[in-house]
Amino acid sequence: MSAILRLGLRSKAATFMGLLAVMLLLAAVATSWIFIDLTRERYGAEVVRNHALLSKEQFMLPVARELALSQKLADSDATRNFLRDESRPDYRKAFFAEAESFRRLFGEHSLFAGVIASRHFYFNDNTLAFSSAPRGTMQRDVPADAWFFASTTKRTPYNFNINTNQQVGVTNVWVNVLVTDTDGTPLGFVGTGFELTHFLQRFARHDTSGLSSMLLAGNGAIQAHPDPARIEHQMVTDKVPTQTLFRLLSGPDDQPRVQAAMQRLRTSQSTVETLNVTLEGQQQLMAITWLPALDWFAVSAVEAHAGALLDSSLLLGALSVLAGLLVLAMILMYFGTHLLVFKPLLALSQGVRSMESGQYDINLHLTRQDEIGELATAFNRMASRVQRHTAELEATVSARTRELTDMLTRQQDNIHCARMIQHAMLPQTALTETCQGQLLVLWRPKDIVSGDLYLFHRDADGWLAGLVDCAGHGVTGALMTVLAHGAFQTAIDRVGSHDPAAILNVMNEIVRAPFAEQLASRQRVPTSMEAALVRIDPGHATLTYAGARIALYCVDRDGTVTVCKGGRRALGEKRQETYQSQTLPAQGLDCYLTSDGLLDQSGGPQEFGFGASRFAGLLGTLHTLPWADRLETLTSALTDWQGQEPQLDDICVIGFTAMPDPRKPAGDLACSSSTTPA
Repeated sequence: MSAILRLGLRSKAATFMGLLAVMLLLAAVATSWIFIDLTRERYGAEVVRNHALLSKEQFMLPVARELALSQKLADSDATRNFLRDESRPDYRKAFFAEAESFRRLFGEHSLFAGVIASRHFYFNDNTLAFSSAPRGTMQRDVPADAWFFASTTKRTPYNFNINTNQQVGVTNVWVNVLVTDTDGTPLGFVGTGFELTHFLQRFARHDTSGLSSMLLAGNGAIQAHPDPARIEHQMVTDKVPTQTLFRLLSGPDDQPRVQAAMQRLRTSQSTVETLNVTLEGQQQLMAITWLPALDWFAVSAVEAHAGALLDSSLLLGALSVLAGLLVLAMILMYFGTHLLVFKPLLALSQGVRSMESGQYDINLHLTRQDEIGELATAFNRMASRVQRHTAELEATVSARTRELTDMLTRQQDNIHCARMIQHAMLPQTALTETCQGQLLVLWRPKDIVSGDLYLFHRDADGWLAGLVDCAGHGVTGALMTVLAHGAFQTAIDRVGSHDPAAILNVMNEIVRAPFAEQLASRQRVPTSMEAALVRIDPGHATLTYAGARIALYCVDRDGTVTVCKGGRRALGEKRQETYQSQTLPAQGLDCYLTSDGLLDQSGGPQEFGFGASRFAGLLGTLHTLPWADRLETLTSALTDWQGQEPQLDDICVIGFTAMPDPRKPAGDLACSSSTTPA
């Protein structure tokens, strides 16, 4: 024992599990061998064979009795006299007196007689009031009466037939015995019947053990089956049967093997045939025996794994032994693994959980000379090292955090200062005064500072408004707006403020100049700017527009929206374009410019962009509202469209009346803008 305890953990586990595996293997092999041997030698074929023979005897004993009584009645002079001339009262009285004594002896207490000459059918049983009058007349065109005419033609001494008799309305298994005159002339039939339900309960059943039985006619037609729907009726006729045993077989060679077995039984080569077949979709062991008196077959079948093939007491005993062994094995496994493995591993697990919660001053007291002892020693060293490294790391992280916080604070201060400077560049006050408050401005940076900028310049003859959407956003875009603002002022100084296209062409030269080398070498640089300028000349009541990828939306008094598209190239692109001005009548027009931040903003049910068409449609509904309400409506529409989607780009929209009406009361003037970043 001490030698085992000094072994390593793997050796201990291997020894313990090896002994346990040997015990379980021996128990499983012994138990399996017993079960297989008992099943093979004592139960399989023997059970189904005996069941088939028993079914045969259970069927033949009462059937033979009923057949013998029917034959005795058929051989009676009273029966022959009545069937020769049923109209004579004395013959009728003698026959029914004798028939009643036979009826009381029959198992179902029923009796019938059929007269060939008149085709009359007589029937009495315990459920109907006694009558010596015919219950009906057999008809050739009635399918249920086909047995009568078929039996008359065949003239077999007797037959069995499953049929629903229309004259008395009962479904029975009928015993039909032919009555002949002394010269062999057929006179009629007498016999009895088994009520079909009782017949099936007695001769065709499927018990809980998995055994089932059925009866077949000589051609394989099913005459008794646990499922009444599978029974073939009117087999005494010459019709081709549809409900046969062969239809229930699905194995590749089941049908010829069963037919061969039936032939061997007919030729007395054997008394019982057993076969493995696929019956009704399941593997079953089937036994067949022949009933020579009827040329019928009794069939018994059992499922391959049914409980009938095993002795429950033996099975219970074997299972009890196996369960006892398993319980003993589990007890040994529990105590062995708990003492050898689980208890020390639990201490290690607790140490790991303590380290996970941040407690590193851990020392496991496991003085063992195996792998778990080595693992505990290594864990103690690791915990000490982790504690030391954690303290050093926390100090380093704290210092780095302070440095990053200071740096971020300075950067945020600089960016907010840049926002103030950029906001001061926006000409909102001058634009509001010139438009007499009849304008809206929606300026919404994606970040703190924006890459979108709106412009304004006024001279003696009129005024100029514009919008620039620089590449990028945030700090990059904001720096580009400084360049754009400077280029705008420089262009006006060079070419004046009367021709928007000339201003855009000069701005293009100015923007491209610092990046000429990069543009020539086809380097990727964020220098492009989309821009649009609108010149209002009050004296001539005209509007002059030029654009670089930013369109002008004009709304007249009746809400019609006209879109003026400018050049296809932005300022500062590698490929250049000479921009052209467009002049329009300014009277009664409201003008709108927007950056692509609004048009490209995703949202809606399918997360599509807002789009130019939706924007134009919205402008068509705004012209009847005061300008302050227009801004609120535009902002609400954008917010509803965006939903929970993030803002993708800087957004800038400006709108104004081209020819402000100075006569409009001050109370109707409205100026509102949104400059809060989303």
